[in-house]
Amino acid sequence: ELHRRGEDPQRVTPREGGVEVAVGLTRARVSVALSELDNGEPPPQGPAMWQEPVQTYLRAHAAAQACQRRAVLFEVECESGQTAEADAVVAELLDGVVLSSAYPDGVPVDAEGRPLRDPVIFALWRGVPLADLPLRVEPAEPAKPVTQARTTSDAQGRARIAMTPGAVLAPLEVRVDTEARAQAPVVYGGDPASRKRSESRNQIEAEAAAAAVVRPPESAPGPGEGAGEGALLGVGEGSERGTVLGVGEGPERRALLGVGEGPAQGPSAGAGRGPRRLPLWSPRSPVYVPLPELVAQARARTLWVVAPDLAAARVVVDELPTVEALELELGDYAGLAEALDEQGRLWGRRLVACRVRDAPSAQALLELPFGFEVCVELRTDTVAWLRTLTSVPARLALVQPTHERLTESAAHDVDLRAFFASFTHAMPVEGVPACVLGRSPRQPPATLDAAMLDDAGRLEIFRYARRYVRDGFFTKSLRCAACRHASTCRGLHINYVRAHGYGVMQPVT
Repeated sequence: ELHRRGEDPQRVTPREGGVEVAVGLTRARVSVALSELDNGEPPPQGPAMWQEPVQTYLRAHAAAQACQRRAVLFEVECESGQTAEADAVVAELLDGVVLSSAYPDGVPVDAEGRPLRDPVIFALWRGVPLADLPLRVEPAEPAKPVTQARTTSDAQGRARIAMTPGAVLAPLEVRVDTEARAQAPVVYGGDPASRKRSESRNQIEAEAAAAAVVRPPESAPGPGEGAGEGALLGVGEGSERGTVLGVGEGPERRALLGVGEGPAQGPSAGAGRGPRRLPLWSPRSPVYVPLPELVAQARARTLWVVAPDLAAARVVVDELPTVEALELELGDYAGLAEALDEQGRLWGRRLVACRVRDAPSAQALLELPFGFEVCVELRTDTVAWLRTLTSVPARLALVQPTHERLTESAAHDVDLRAFFASFTHAMPVEGVPACVLGRSPRQPPATLDAAMLDDAGRLEIFRYARRYVRDGFFTKSLRCAACRHASTCRGLHINYVRAHGYGVMQPVT
């Protein structure tokens, strides 16, 4: 509409393989167009409660663009529109936005990783559902699992992401600690006798479940028969003894879970009939598989290996042939540079990250000419080096570690609020609340921690409890309920709070 063919200037230049067309406007037409840009009213966009500041923002930037073009085209001076104030207002609006998934533990998927339902995002602004918020979806994988790159939140602040039919979502990560079992202390109750009792109890329950029989309604016994000795958890006296959760009156009364030997008696039995049982949802026991098979079934593609050195890590990697990418957390990275091929692959797998606890290791890894991330733990002996950085390498990331004991937290933790008040570099950070970091931290992927499993793939309660205390026991202050990040923030690890208090977390409202 701006350029009128046949009236406004146009130049066509033949080029090899085609032509080059340049279009232009007369000075008078340019002046009119810039005036319309400068004085025009932009169409409403975004949430209704944001209309005024967004319109101010758009007008300020349109005026600034018009001024810049006048200066270039007409060589005149004009008052360049100031956008800083409007930019700050919009930035404050966006800072109050919190996006949270309707499925915090991940979108449900089938055995092949295909989503059973579309992902849903809730948009909140200062704790209130935000309608008409435009969102752009950028998949982390090149496979493009979404059908539309843009979506908008509805009146409830809900935005649905349409998935491509047959798309497969990113799988979870598996963590294997080669030293977890050797370092685990002897736990009270974790003795062979307790295990044998548990196995015997599980076997008895499984056999009882497998023997469950459900009688059809027409074979139900009549009321008031027998003395009730063959029923479980008998209640009442006389003819009522032996009824378990009996319901109804007269012929409709039923007894549940009757047990006993010989002919059944009491209200739960008919003439010469045996006991009745409740139907069971599934009489089968869970099927457990070893870790390699479990990893293959879960479609895990990334393996996080915690090991003392490269040789110990190699043993674990060779046992899990289905993984495609590696994250290393080694006590000693000696030999890594020599083990990497020209593409930065380790033992045929992509190396995506290395986690370190000291500055010399971080510096050595950052000097390698590859693309893997170097994730440095925030500790008292690493922050001194971090503070010397005037600019941060693109491959550097930070993570707040967790500690099993209070004494370890007190010895190694840093004052997070003081550190991030001066360390303002834009880089990935994990494990630090948004109120301390000043922005939302990077969320770690869903992870299957093999340190909680036994050799058969069963969840072992003592190992699970130890890993939970070590890495999953997070806490927040009651004050955090009013924070705009409350729905997506786990807070800080329990031992950090025990050592330093809740005061480091200040709600953002």
